[in-house]
Amino acid sequence: MFESIERFPATTAADFSAADPDGRLETALDLYRAHVAEQSVRARFLTLVMAMEALCKPQPRPPEVQRLLEDFAERARALKDAKSTDAETCAVIDSLRQELHFRTHDSIRNQMRRLIRTSLAGDDDAEERREELDYLYGMRSRLTHGETLPGDELGKAFSRLRHIAQRVLRAKVEASLRSRT
Repeated sequence: MFESIERFPATTAADFSAADPDGRLETALDLYRAHVAEQSVRARFLTLVMAMEALCKPQPRPPEVQRLLEDFAERARALKDAKSTDAETCAVIDSLRQELHFRTHDSIRNQMRRLIRTSLAGDDDAEERREELDYLYGMRSRLTHGETLPGDELGKAFSRLRHIAQRVLRAKVEASLRSRT
């Protein structure tokens, strides 16, 4: 479709608006283009991860899990409303209730797995790329939580991630173009 997504025109992303009503593809393309300007391999790697995350769509957890989370949130609310609950505990309970609400949908890691399965469906190596992206996403977690990685390891990870991101973005762009016709 296009040889270098880095040179993909910025204005073209707006052409996808009909097939991309939530703007996920446009955001992902913006982030992909932005990774090129980053100064460090670490920043380029993390920006590419963000581009992939932008394409993810959360799915609700099973109804049984939803009910369990709702029950726990109700118990937390009742504890917060108790007259004996101090302000600090109330703040912690509010935070917990927000976390419970966030947990009503699947994890971003699971969304990334689904993104690869759906974007690369039919490709012989789709499962291998899913496993690879899962490993690379783990590296992202390590980096964002204070670990450092040797430069050569990070450089290889960046190259692998860029290859996957290009394939996923190409598949998403092609699907978007097909849906417009």
